[in-house]
Amino acid sequence: MKKHICNFAILIIVIGTIFWLGATNVRSIIVNEMLEIKTLTWKDSLMLEEYKTYFYIIATSSILTLAGYTCVLIFTILYSRFTDLKLKKNGWLMASLILFFIFVPVEVYTGIYDFMFVYDYFFASADIFYLKDIIIKRINALSGLPVIATFCYYTIIVLCIWKPLEKPETEK
Repeated sequence: MKKHICNFAILIIVIGTIFWLGATNVRSIIVNEMLEIKTLTWKDSLMLEEYKTYFYIIATSSILTLAGYTCVLIFTILYSRFTDLKLKKNGWLMASLILFFIFVPVEVYTGIYDFMFVYDYFFASADIFYLKDIIIKRINALSGLPVIATFCYYTIIVLCIWKPLEKPETEK
């Protein structure tokens, strides 16, 4: 039974990670297209309709990001609870869990901005200037720590594929 729970948790973690990191990348690319290069000033050449389209993409990708991260968080906790793998003998798993859980507060904090953006875009019909302000606050949040977290998440993928720091069967 534990094996089935772990296999199901891994499946949900993989699917959630695809949605979460994929939507995060889409949102980053779209926001980058809206800002002047190497600054946090908005491009003057964008029309109102372009902003509406970009904000719709940002709002929908934020929903995917929030949902995907929530699934990954819940099922990572579930997997770490039920797995038979020992952290002492599987250093890659320990390093992955440390890298993931150390950035949970960062994701919760930036997730609040994502939720505010989604809520204000879909339900409060906020004006364009307020939505721009939320985006800039999210970018400035925690002085670049979310970018470092993203690099760590991709490092976790590499760790889970290559499985370094794993003791051979003879040493276990």
